[in-house]
Amino acid sequence: KARPAKIRVAAQNVHWEDQGAFTGEVSVKMLLEAGCSDAIIGHSERRQFFGETDATVEKRTRAAISGGLRAIVCVGESLAERDGGRALEVVRRQVAGGLGRLTEPDLSHIIVAYEPVWAIGTGRTATPEVAAEMHAGIRKIVSEMFGERAAAALRILYGGSVKPDNISALMEKEDIDGALVGGASVVRGTGPGSHIVMVVGSRGNLCTGTALAPDLILTAGHCVAPAATYRVMTLDTQPPGRAIRSIAVHPRYSAQDYASGDRKS
Repeated sequence: KARPAKIRVAAQNVHWEDQGAFTGEVSVKMLLEAGCSDAIIGHSERRQFFGETDATVEKRTRAAISGGLRAIVCVGESLAERDGGRALEVVRRQVAGGLGRLTEPDLSHIIVAYEPVWAIGTGRTATPEVAAEMHAGIRKIVSEMFGERAAAALRILYGGSVKPDNISALMEKEDIDGALVGGASVVRGTGPGSHIVMVVGSRGNLCTGTALAPDLILTAGHCVAPAATYRVMTLDTQPPGRAIRSIAVHPRYSAQDYASGDRKS
């Protein structure tokens, strides 16, 4: 539970019941006691391999926010759905199914993450233009459901193979507010003098599944990085040091914007 004050901990799933015979599931209360402040809900792998549906996403989301967790709700289409011209239709169904019973005030406890399934763990990435188009579509759907003010304040993250060589172009897009960062963000070199290049977050970002070394954090699971605070770091892996060689900071939003909850600068 003990951790630096600027690192928040998120679970990768949460159950909708407070207690009961649900072996393998974790309740909101258990996560809060473990020090979590957030929970990822409806990740594509949960949908693909564990029978997650829009209905269960909605139940998990309502349980999370009513119990005091912030919900990171994932949506996204498969390759077949995109190639079939149904990408926005699928995401609209997921957003409506997962958030439809919430209220406008509830949205202040929600982050939406767009993760095109065909771009996760494959090395493929939606172009910044494709990602931005879907993010704008999601914001329009939320506006239709909850109003323009709520939609404008909602943070929508991109989560499809975010890497050091595409993070800057993605973050330049108006409706992409940050990144749900996974394993693709870490690129390890080999041989003498090799280095690690990774995208990490700072100043209050949310990290799950992290592995700690004396002077760095590697994202073994996911890191939620607001656009204002992402870093692209190159770290020397040659002993004795792990010196940071370069840091790229995205200037679009200030830390104060995120601390106040105001997405737009």
